[in-house]
Amino acid sequence: MKKIARLSFALSLAMALPVATVAGASARPAFPPGIQPVYREIGDWLVACDNTRQCVAKYVLDDRDGDTSPYDEDAGIVIARAAGPAGELTVDVTSGSTFDPNTIRIDDAMPLRRPKWARSDQNRGASIDGDDALSFVRAIRDAKAVSWSGSSHGSRVPLRGLAAVLIVVDEAQGRIGNVTALGRPGPRSATTTSGAVLPPIVAQGPTPGPLAKPAAFAASVRRLQGRALAAHDCDREPGIGDSADPLDASRAIVLLACGRFAYQTSVLAFIVARGDPGDARLLILPDPLPSAPTDQESRGEYVEGRYDPTSRVFGQYAKGRGMADCGSAQEWTYDGTGFRLSSYTLQQRCGGGPGDWPTLFRTRVKPMSEDKSGTMSSPR
Repeated sequence: MKKIARLSFALSLAMALPVATVAGASARPAFPPGIQPVYREIGDWLVACDNTRQCVAKYVLDDRDGDTSPYDEDAGIVIARAAGPAGELTVDVTSGSTFDPNTIRIDDAMPLRRPKWARSDQNRGASIDGDDALSFVRAIRDAKAVSWSGSSHGSRVPLRGLAAVLIVVDEAQGRIGNVTALGRPGPRSATTTSGAVLPPIVAQGPTPGPLAKPAAFAASVRRLQGRALAAHDCDREPGIGDSADPLDASRAIVLLACGRFAYQTSVLAFIVARGDPGDARLLILPDPLPSAPTDQESRGEYVEGRYDPTSRVFGQYAKGRGMADCGSAQEWTYDGTGFRLSSYTLQQRCGGGPGDWPTLFRTRVKPMSEDKSGTMSSPR
């Protein structure tokens, strides 16, 4: 019970605190240097912009405010905006049953401009882009609700918080006061919009030689790490879920099965000398969120932790609840000397599709190159 309570607390803490638009009061940036991601929840909406200025706004009902959409809990609207002066704008509407997008109303009235919706998902979804999307978003900006008729019931999506969310998008993309802005347009030219930013490059370390007898190696580490396993209250069966993979010429990464919960498991991750399984240390990777658990008992433990020796990626996947409609996922790529953050997705509020969490940080992963002398160099 102690273990479940501690991990539940760690996950709930990570899901409870917002990601700031800047580094905030922390002494270190929340993410690597560059454009800092944005994540905010306002009213019944959330907004996320990544480190390349791509943004997404989603309707996700705030459970704390009661059921304001009683007819269709699967109803949703997602507004996505690419970066740059010509950044593509799309609007996707989804429903739990088939519906006719031509019945979509804004505050119970048909929109002045009738969009040409493209249907999808066996008529349970519809989307628009370009000028249709821009006109629609500006029309709903100050409205109270969007509604439509379905095959079995009607749907209603409240717009509380949307106006503020659209301004967050405009600010993140440098659109305030220009003709492309969603929340606060103005007369300035689209060319005043901040440009798109390429994702930073993360080097993928060279492929090391194979590890001799990986199962036996992992078993040796487990025998020698009894104190660490006990400190983390690990209760999974020994050997089931353990793994050992080569990391570089002198070290291996070993994952030992640890926690067992209602719908997820955890592992302890170790960096181990290939020639000495007793020379092991916990792999402690910094969480970009300032809400990372600080208790020593949680350090080095990862929810659904996995290592892919082909891509050189270590990642974890933490669901906020069983249906995976909220949570976070991180990936770190080994560059030959250490693990670098290469991907981060997050949705703190529960709602929407399983695993469909906004991206806050993305990179381009490229293999290290080798020159004619055999020396490895980082990609440019």
